Amino acid sequence: GNYVFSSRVLPFDPANNAAPESFDAQVGHVLSNLRNFLAAAGAKPRDLSQIRVFIADRALLPKLAPEWDALFAGATRPQITAVTYGAGTRLQVYIEVIATL
Repeated sequence: GNYVFSSRVLPFDPANNAAPESFDAQVGHVLSNLRNFLAAAGAKPRDLSQIRVFIADRALLPKLAPEWDALFAGATRPQITAVTYGAGTRLQVYIEVIATL
């Protein structure tokens, strides 16, 4: 049909298949990997109809706002649902999305 579903889009750097240490760097890789995923599916950020963010520390959630604003660049963005999954993992942030083409 006209839907594209991701599994979890992780913050791995494609150059070394590892997640960086810092939250900001992980966000950068998650969004870069999301853009690559969407492009491969023939979709654009404006096609996203659902975004679920998994975040280890909910206090870091406001740091995502500028990144989302840049990703959607003035377009209406879908509601973003945040899920806290707990600390104890190296991955601090990852996402799942649904796009409607």
